[in-house]
Amino acid sequence: MDKTVKANQKKKRVPPSSAKQRTTTVTSLLGGKIRLLRHNDNPMLYARSYIQGRYVSIRTMETTIGAASKIAEDWFYELKARVRRGDSLHEPLFSEIVREFLVDPSIKGAVSPGTHGNYAKKWNVLEPLFRDVRVSAVTLDKLEDVRNTRAAGTNRYGTPITANTIDKDISFIRQVLRWGVERKSLAITVPPAPKRKGRFEVVKHGRPTFSLKQWRKVTLAARKRAQDAEKKREAQERTPTRGRKVDVEKSWELYFFILFACGGALRTGEAYSLRWMDCSETVLNTPDNTDEDAIHVLVLGKHSRGGQRENGWVLMGGVDAYHQLRARREGDRPNDTLFRYNHEPGFRELLKSLDLYTDPSSGMTRNTKSLRVTGINLRLLKNPGVPLNDLRKWCRTSIVQIQHFYDQAHPESSAARVAGRTESSKTQ
Repeated sequence: MDKTVKANQKKKRVPPSSAKQRTTTVTSLLGGKIRLLRHNDNPMLYARSYIQGRYVSIRTMETTIGAASKIAEDWFYELKARVRRGDSLHEPLFSEIVREFLVDPSIKGAVSPGTHGNYAKKWNVLEPLFRDVRVSAVTLDKLEDVRNTRAAGTNRYGTPITANTIDKDISFIRQVLRWGVERKSLAITVPPAPKRKGRFEVVKHGRPTFSLKQWRKVTLAARKRAQDAEKKREAQERTPTRGRKVDVEKSWELYFFILFACGGALRTGEAYSLRWMDCSETVLNTPDNTDEDAIHVLVLGKHSRGGQRENGWVLMGGVDAYHQLRARREGDRPNDTLFRYNHEPGFRELLKSLDLYTDPSSGMTRNTKSLRVTGINLRLLKNPGVPLNDLRKWCRTSIVQIQHFYDQAHPESSAARVAGRTESSKTQ
């Protein structure tokens, strides 16, 4: 084939998307304030107007001039009415600001991965309440509307949404607005949080914990699962099959995660934030002059700001879990995370197999967040005389939070405290 012909053929192979777009004016309306436009050969007509220093446009979804003109004029008069009300036609939607907030590296670096993940989950819930809402419309009235709407609904378990959850919703919205003012120079005033009233008072119930007996059942079952997985994997290696290989490391890591998170009363996000470089072995000198091994950790906690990590100490079975995990991961680098897997599904499956997933007294379900509550309660069982101020420093919370949400000792255990004996003292 002639080279000239080949060259001509290549020139003809121009993707339609790269062709120059032709915009033609079909007609003008209202003395030139509106123009009806057609892009290329698309029969659909567009309307365009110049308002507040910028062009705005709308797709009329009509192909005839008469029908498109009516829609364009109604649209134009609505825009003029909004301008008279003081609305800005060019300010971003609140949803647009949230999406930018969620991908901002400075936000990701300032909180733990778990907390940042919670931001995204919270927005998935709140987004339907902010469709087509401009940032300037997020006022105190709007926040009160969000509060009332959320309070009238239920969560995914069918139970009423707590005041604490609603407070976090409002806090998230205001955090995004503050970020928009600081980073996007939004000319808005961040509204105050609505005041609680009536049924919006804090409901003082905590996440379901595990009793000492239940806790032993959970840890033994988790260890047995890891051991069984190891045996099954060995059998697979002896007799290769086409089936899915058993993930032994994930099974063992779940076991270590359970012990470690409980032993340090760690929030789930705090546990996942830990790198090897954030952990160091130490020895605590107790008031009775005995030494107790511990793991000092630097966590990205609930109260971390600007990526600044908080001090924590992992005790009890968490120390041995750390040593075993370290032995299995000798090739890890200092900045590698301790826990590489999401253990929520595996933990949920484990609890369901033990009939411990749902707490019968409250109807609430247990998950990895229950490990923190259990860790605090086990410390209270082991040492009922520990000052609450020391306890709150250890688990990075307040005395009020401990009293209202974390101290869930069974009444019999509380009676044992008063008598000077503990459940743990009889079983050790």
